[in-house]
Amino acid sequence: VGSYDPNDKVVSPADFYHIENDSVLFYTIRFQNTGTDTAFTVVVRDTLPVDLSASSFAAGPSSHQYTYSLTGEGLLTFTFANILLPDSNTNEPESHGFIAYKVRPKTDLAQGSTIKNTAHIYFDFNAPITTNTVNTQVVLLSSIKQNNKNDGELKVYPNPNNGTFNLEF
Repeated sequence: VGSYDPNDKVVSPADFYHIENDSVLFYTIRFQNTGTDTAFTVVVRDTLPVDLSASSFAAGPSSHQYTYSLTGEGLLTFTFANILLPDSNTNEPESHGFIAYKVRPKTDLAQGSTIKNTAHIYFDFNAPITTNTVNTQVVLLSSIKQNNKNDGELKVYPNPNNGTFNLEF
């Protein structure tokens, strides 16, 4: 009708998926109707990357009632039928919505590979709005432990890191 969306997508854990410690990725897709009229139907389409196990998908909480389907090679479709999402000029607090889900990465991912995911949000009959792409790098946790003749121990953490790390003797 005249709805529009400033949207985003977030993933947790953010940035890095630790093969030994993390079990799933949690995705949240947020949307807002900043158009000029109420949105009657909102559809969120998310194609799961091949690095994720579509069979492990589990639907999560949302701002409004929805139905979903998972077809083909991981095509997720969340449908908020009769959502009646007001535009932000009419009712800013009520103009927001979200959907969350979790999914496991495949077990054979190589360290250093990156899982990328983007979604598309459709308000009524308008063209899709594309979310940002979230990137999660697959890493192995490791630490340095060194025993010397004096039974001293060296610890370096966190590993991996973004340039700041701690040394503990």
